[in-house]
Amino acid sequence: MFGLWAGCVLIVLMYLFGTFLNVFVSLILELENRLLSRFDVASQKRELSTMAECAKILSQVVDIMFLSCFLILSDAFKLFVKLSL
Repeated sequence: MFGLWAGCVLIVLMYLFGTFLNVFVSLILELENRLLSRFDVASQKRELSTMAECAKILSQVVDIMFLSCFLILSDAFKLFVKLSL
């Protein structure tokens, strides 16, 4: 009986996790697109300080995205292992 309950809980958690991950990635991609657009406009105007600022923020966004996804997947795996036992 407990195995069936754990399986149902796991399916619901996987669905919620997938939904959260999709929203998170969508927000990050929108932020990245806005920064790239701003960088493009600045490069056409030869505004080096704005270009540097955008490049710095873009590198931080990429770092945050990869670190966050790693931590989320790590926690999801730990939860999966706990529910599987």
